Amino acid sequence: MDITRILPEECLCLIISLTSPVDACRSAMVSHALRSVADCDAVWEKFLPSDYKSIISGSSSSSSLLSLGKKDLYFYLCSYPILFQNGTMSFQLEKESGKKCYVLGARALTIIWGDTPSYWTWTSLQQSRFGEVAELRIVWWLEVKGKIDSKILSPNTNYVAYLVFKLNKRYARGFSRRNVTLQFIVNEFVSKVWNVSLEQEDNPQHVRARGDGWMEVEIDACRSAIVSHAFKAVAYSDAVWEKFLPSDYRSILSGSSSSSSLLSLGKKDSFQLKKESGKKCYMLGARALSSIWGDTPSYWTWKSLPESRFSEVAELKVVWWLKVKGMIDIRILSSNTNYAAYLVFKLRNRRTIGFRHRAVGFHINVGGITSTEVRRVSLDPSQNETQHVREREDRWMEVEMGEFFNEFGGDGTVQFSLREVDTSYSKQGLIIEGIELRPKDTGS
Repeated sequence: MDITRILPEECLCLIISLTSPVDACRSAMVSHALRSVADCDAVWEKFLPSDYKSIISGSSSSSSLLSLGKKDLYFYLCSYPILFQNGTMSFQLEKESGKKCYVLGARALTIIWGDTPSYWTWTSLQQSRFGEVAELRIVWWLEVKGKIDSKILSPNTNYVAYLVFKLNKRYARGFSRRNVTLQFIVNEFVSKVWNVSLEQEDNPQHVRARGDGWMEVEIDACRSAIVSHAFKAVAYSDAVWEKFLPSDYRSILSGSSSSSSLLSLGKKDSFQLKKESGKKCYMLGARALSSIWGDTPSYWTWKSLPESRFSEVAELKVVWWLKVKGMIDIRILSSNTNYAAYLVFKLRNRRTIGFRHRAVGFHINVGGITSTEVRRVSLDPSQNETQHVREREDRWMEVEMGEFFNEFGGDGTVQFSLREVDTSYSKQGLIIEGIELRPKDTGS
């Protein structure tokens, strides 16, 4: 039954607008008839914040942005932050949900002695979205504060604040092996106070590289726990957080040799949770994958690297036919979740052959049904090529292989593969840590 022939377009628009941006994009792929409905302004107007016009009106590019179609405007705001408040704040949307994201620039913060040139200097950096950033020259008392009106944030949303910064390795003093205090205050109630090091080497679990060339550290806040001191004890109770853990977490942990935040399941697989949703994330190490000639030392070598979570990674010495496959049981994944598979790898720059200006193929097979779309991506792109590869927080590289929607988590498997079978040239220098499956990354 074709519902586009039965229901009027206004009704279809209303139905889709009550879902989510992700569901609207999926609906557009069902048929050509439904695409025109799912892409219409009436649908995407509902996914934009109710005050988006007033926010954009404070931007220097307001006229050109407001002339865009609503879907184009939505994805523009997801990809490109706009400046307002005289260039001291930036605004963009979270891609999956349309929730509001703000960055308060250094000029919007209160910095003790910030206007004293002997203590702080104001400079411009090419990689910053703001016209000025603040660089600390020398102080003995360091205090930086910012505030935002909670009315401009998205309601019913768990927010986290991040300090976005850099350390000048040549001149940074007083931060190595020393902690700074970070705290989050909502309506005069102090949330959890953090004492963390800003040096990534001292604190790799909390300090991480962003995709824009800056570092960030989280200033934690759980919404319910900051209502009152009395409610905090309830919000942090085991009875509450038991519900957020996967129902099978005990059986997963029972196979682990570690109780750290990243739980190693032996030598081949790893498991962790996505922080915002509690959805399951799995990574199949290189030993859990099937590589053609993987056990032939003249083609592949197995070695240990200190930056890998696994005891062994696979390094390609030389092959002409490259094929690597992985498989996972659908039942162990989180249901009703859009997953993506990522190849996690490195390239040996001096010994890499066969990947520059050449694409490899990625295939996804769910429940025996092969994806109609085969992704072809360069693992070693030049500056002029589309950049699909990105650096991870753990200093590996990753590229998305494809995505799939796990609706009910029933029987069956998901299979994913990397292939390059053009035997007219050799390939070497690829180091594979594994293939990771996690809920679709909003930055992808």
